[in-house]
Amino acid sequence: MASNKKQQDSTQHANKGDLLSVLTAMSNDQIKKQMCEFHVHTDKNFDVRTLFVVVKDILNRVTLVVDNDDLGAKQACLENLEEEAIKACISLPFCTLKQLSFKMACKAPNEDIARKTTTSILKKLSSYSWNTKAVLTLGAFALDYGEFWLLDQLHTSNQLAKSVGILKGMTTIIKHPDPWIQIHKEVIVELNNLIKGTLDVIDCIFKLEDLYAKNDTIHVPELSTAIDNIPIDVYWAIITIVACTTQMRCLNNNEDKKHDLFPLIEKINVTLDVLKRNIEVCDEQIRYVKLVNTMRNPEKITKAFNEMRFNPLINGSTNIEVDIERKNIILFFSDLDISNEYVSNLEPIYKEISKNKDQNKYEIVWIPIVDKWTDDMQKKFETLRSKMPPWYIVQNFSFELGTKYIKEKWQFKDKPIVVADELTRDCGTSKFKCTSHDYHIGTGCLPLHSRERTRIV
Repeated sequence: MASNKKQQDSTQHANKGDLLSVLTAMSNDQIKKQMCEFHVHTDKNFDVRTLFVVVKDILNRVTLVVDNDDLGAKQACLENLEEEAIKACISLPFCTLKQLSFKMACKAPNEDIARKTTTSILKKLSSYSWNTKAVLTLGAFALDYGEFWLLDQLHTSNQLAKSVGILKGMTTIIKHPDPWIQIHKEVIVELNNLIKGTLDVIDCIFKLEDLYAKNDTIHVPELSTAIDNIPIDVYWAIITIVACTTQMRCLNNNEDKKHDLFPLIEKINVTLDVLKRNIEVCDEQIRYVKLVNTMRNPEKITKAFNEMRFNPLINGSTNIEVDIERKNIILFFSDLDISNEYVSNLEPIYKEISKNKDQNKYEIVWIPIVDKWTDDMQKKFETLRSKMPPWYIVQNFSFELGTKYIKEKWQFKDKPIVVADELTRDCGTSKFKCTSHDYHIGTGCLPLHSRERTRIV
């Protein structure tokens, strides 16, 4: 008896780490190579997005039922679930879903079996796009998992559901629902969390594909890396779904031997974090391209200021927020390490421009560039501001893309620079010119005499 118990414990311990070995069995390069061996993408017209909407609807409802039921209350609290638009006529590959379901059915919780099943699925879906492979596999799982929980919900009040449940092997659940749920509560929550993570991974892949379709990788280089890794992400999604299917079977049969899903949960979470970061970086690069294009020829100075987030704009003498739409602008960029001598040279420049305001209608805007605003930097700013002429100020400028633009396009480094906006009266557009010790365009950059311009830069 003791010998049998020891053998059972040993088996369960070995099984507990089975999915851990899946994570170390192949490198990313090996996974990508295997994925490409079974990939002959020819089906371009399959409506995978509509299928994904249906699959998400099923799995969201299932996990919501479980979460809101507290795994035993049997109250379907679905009223707050937002309805997603599902096309009335959708051509679902039902036979393919059933074939995939069959491939995943009745498998023992073993890492080698999980890998072989995944390979078999990839061969079956060789003609589909990367994301379609994952969605079809998840659809096959949703078909079975959704039915499982539907029968669980209905068997107490519907004899047909009860009979079908018995035929499906749910005898233990039907006869003793409460003990079954309490015994497997932790595993069910773990399983649902893994399902949600897999849904999110596939959702991120769709977002990356959308970005790829609309943007040039020359301007958004992060897209190349992210798209190149999609086969790896799909592999982990599929093998996770295979493991979830096996776990569901073990729960259905009330078996003690199950997958330890924790290694896959960690892997899916890491994959999801990387995908989200990819999307975040891509979005940032796309916004920067948009910013560069806008700043080439902004329709109005206010448009440029909004794009660069030079706001709020404060009148240095009154501390009141001001509007600059009808003015030509001289942008003065510096850090907070300006010498007193340098500051003293700014005063006559300010007076000269102020004296001729009616003629040139220029305003100087000081934009201090600081890597990170802290209390100490704020005090330093206030001290420097008290010495500066009372011109317009953009306080606490911290827009990272704007700072990048200023450093790359206007070549701001450690020395102050001046950028002049000249409003073209006939077309109402703004053009920016920049001057500094290291970077100078033309002689009409500023409405100042050469001597004054030399002193300010």
